[in-house]
Amino acid sequence: MAWTTLYETDRMDIRLDLDAKQVLMEFNSGGLVPSYVTLHLDTNEIEALEQVLHRARQLLAE
Repeated sequence: MAWTTLYETDRMDIRLDLDAKQVLMEFNSGGLVPSYVTLHLDTNEIEALEQVLHRARQLLAE
């Protein structure tokens, strides 16, 4: 599994897995003992997420 890091902050990492044709999004709660959630998204899920985030951006700009 060869991951390429696309975006990284203290609480969020986004990586590309070309072998699995997925994007991995990992979120953590921060703090001394963080909890982690990792999402594995295929191309359809990435497209749906893009649409939802675009809509959220529009609503926030109103």
